[in-house]
Amino acid sequence: MFSTHALTIFVGSFLIQYFLIPPIITYHNYSSIPYMSQISIINVYISLLQGLFALYLEIIWHDAHYKIFTINHHIAIIVVTLITIYMYRNQIGITDKQFLTHVDESNKNDLLRSREIIKKTNNPDVLQFAQNNIQRVYDEKSKISDILTKIHNKKNRYKL
Repeated sequence: MFSTHALTIFVGSFLIQYFLIPPIITYHNYSSIPYMSQISIINVYISLLQGLFALYLEIIWHDAHYKIFTINHHIAIIVVTLITIYMYRNQIGITDKQFLTHVDESNKNDLLRSREIIKKTNNPDVLQFAQNNIQRVYDEKSKISDILTKIHNKKNRYKL
C-alpha cells in the first residue's frame, strides 16, 4: 500500500537524519547518540525536511510507476515543506539555549575540520585560516558557555 510505504520512507528518513547522521558528521563521542538528552527544534526541522524530501521523491516515483499524477499528494507535500522551511528560517519555537547549543555544535564541526586540514595542508593561507578558525571556535565556546550559565542562573533564581 502506497501510504504505508510512504510513511515508512518518511519516518525512516527522519530517524536517520535525527539520530544517525549527527554522530557521523559532527565532533561527538560515538559512545552516545547526540541530541538524546534534549530535543532540539532546529534538528527536528532539519530532520523533517530530510523526511519530506524523501517522501516527495517517493511520491514522484509512485506517480511515474503507475503513470498517474496525484495532485493532492504533490500539493500537500509542497505546502508542508514550505511551512517547515518558513518555520526553520524564522526560528519559530527555538529557544535561546537551543540556538546557542546548535551554534556550539556547528563550532565543533568547524574545529574538527580545521584540525584535520592543518594535518594535511601545505598551503600557508589555508593553514593560517584554519588556525584562526580554531581560535574563533574557542573564543565563541567561552562566550556561549558564559551566556548559557547566565540563562541557567536566571531560571534558577526564581525557583524556591
